[in-house]
Amino acid sequence: MIQDGKRIGVAITVDGWPVESATRLAAVGAHVVVVTTAIASPRAPITLTSTYVGARELETEILHLVQTPGGARIERRVCATSEVPIFADDRPACVGEHLEMLRNALAEVAAEATVELQLLSPRSLPPSLTQPIFFSEKGGTICRPAVKG
Repeated sequence: MIQDGKRIGVAITVDGWPVESATRLAAVGAHVVVVTTAIASPRAPITLTSTYVGARELETEILHLVQTPGGARIERRVCATSEVPIFADDRPACVGEHLEMLRNALAEVAAEATVELQLLSPRSLPPSLTQPIFFSEKGGTICRPAVKG
């Protein structure tokens, strides 16, 4: 089961090599779900943040913030609630849609990439990334130490 605010086991390979990444799911109230993935690899340095907003009687609004070495962009779309529901029992649909968008973003920067969802227990997941990824305006990546506080 996918739990809110927890890391999700996602195995990503780029050009046949596994890459370090972190994917998290969080609910913000009853009508908003956020899924984010950061890939810390020079092979495919990508950060994708997907936000899903909706209610049973409304369509689901989806907003993707895609950050790659080539720049950042926002993609929006609206779909039927039945296609991507955001309710507690249906949140894996948001994760699946997020991972599909991640595959598309990876295809832009890597020759061959695969993304696989692995529902693992939290103890079997690797530790969190110790450095956040920032994208420079020149298209490179800069890793800065995390601020502890």
